[in-house]
Amino acid sequence: MDPDSRGFRVSRLLPHISSVWPIVVRLLWGFAEATAFSIVPDVCLVRLALLDWRQGFAASVAVVAGAIAGDCLIFAIARADPGGLDLVLVRMPPISRAMVDATGERVRLGGVASMMNDPFAAVPFKVYADKAGELGVPPPLFLLIAVLARVSRLLPGVLLAAGLGTALKRLVREHTPLLLGGYA
Repeated sequence: MDPDSRGFRVSRLLPHISSVWPIVVRLLWGFAEATAFSIVPDVCLVRLALLDWRQGFAASVAVVAGAIAGDCLIFAIARADPGGLDLVLVRMPPISRAMVDATGERVRLGGVASMMNDPFAAVPFKVYADKAGELGVPPPLFLLIAVLARVSRLLPGVLLAAGLGTALKRLVREHTPLLLGGYA
């Protein structure tokens, strides 16, 4: 195969994305995004699912596991010190005081169901985790909602990319940047 073709570059990339380190990095990325990092791994997961659906799903599981661990940390801190994280959260992009207050009110009035209303809303889940901890949501119920919210946000994009990647394997391998431009 021509070393300058995209297919050749993708085939050289696959052994590296098949090692354990990318999974560890994605686990840490999920944890960081759930706690302090504001860059979501969705585009990276979609690209991976386009190239190799198995690796895309493995990476998604790692990201969700890391995010759940981070969500549980935020939840536990908020339970131990209600209101203590608010000042930290409002310093993170794109979180504002109004967002924190409105989310707290939504969780107080609507309970945990309000945490599942729109996984694509502009409110980072860490704000919901904080408010759920402050308001005394039972930990097992919070864990269930956190898993559902995280999976429902990531799964549609990864499933779509995996399906496209499988059905249109050659096209995807040759034009991945073009296809991702439509997603991002």
